[in-house]
Amino acid sequence: MGEGSGTACVARLDRTYVDPALLQHLSYKGVVAHGREDHHILSLSLRPAAGERHGPGRRPMRTGLLASPAAAASIATFVQGVTSAAGAVPDEDVLDFFAVVK
Repeated sequence: MGEGSGTACVARLDRTYVDPALLQHLSYKGVVAHGREDHHILSLSLRPAAGERHGPGRRPMRTGLLASPAAAASIATFVQGVTSAAGAVPDEDVLDFFAVVK
């Protein structure tokens, strides 16, 4: 609200700026919705600097193991340990970390 005026002060951006260093990582740009009047909602998606990597996938687990309370508890303990350790892994090493865990 404007000071003492009782009216709302609204500012809108009429353009979007992107650092030129980020342009090489731009994977999507586009108008996703029309806003009020002549303004539009713009979406930008960036790729990681190192390129996208995919892990080797998951190994299947026999669901019958979960029927055993001892096995289920052991699996839960293992998963809790892995997720706790994952917090200390740098972003660029996460896929390598989980490849070993899987």
